[in-house]
Amino acid sequence: STQSTWGDCAPPPMGNLLDILRKDGKKPSAGVFLDFEHAQPTAEEAAMYAEVKSTIEQAADILTDLGEYNGAGDSIRDAISQPSNQEVQLQAWQTLCPLVAKLQKFFQYSQALDLALHKLLAVLCKDSAMSSLQQKQALAKMLADTLQFVLRFDNLKMANPAIQNDFSFYRRTLNRLKSTNPDQESVVSDEEANRMS
Repeated sequence: STQSTWGDCAPPPMGNLLDILRKDGKKPSAGVFLDFEHAQPTAEEAAMYAEVKSTIEQAADILTDLGEYNGAGDSIRDAISQPSNQEVQLQAWQTLCPLVAKLQKFFQYSQALDLALHKLLAVLCKDSAMSSLQQKQALAKMLADTLQFVLRFDNLKMANPAIQNDFSFYRRTLNRLKSTNPDQESVVSDEEANRMS
């Protein structure tokens, strides 16, 4: 069985991989053996494999950081319950800023992974799915690993309401700070914050 490199999340069923890659949407008439245990890039795959590998190698650390994300719930509750206490407001802001920087890192990684996924699909869908999977098994495994990461990442993110709560409170606080100080520095640009929401 394929051992996951990203924690205890079981690999997704790959029986439908051919259906995803087929351009005509028809069921494949014959199976393709995908040796995910021993798949090594061929000379034809080497450049794309190296390019995407540098992005995918960061996945384990991203999942660990996301799984350990605890949020600023206590600081936010204190700030909400004591809106006129500037010391409490400052403490909440100082607690939030490094957490928002971490959320920004997650977002930027997801953007890099999205680009890598598009490149993989472009290569794997260029020819027929059957020949692509037979001849580019290392890239097919990389695609499977990427999809597995996406599922695990989304599950962790959805199961942690602190992520959205922290970011929402950060944006509200930043807007309030900018109303009195237009030059207030932010962790994330307004444009990126809109995309992260």
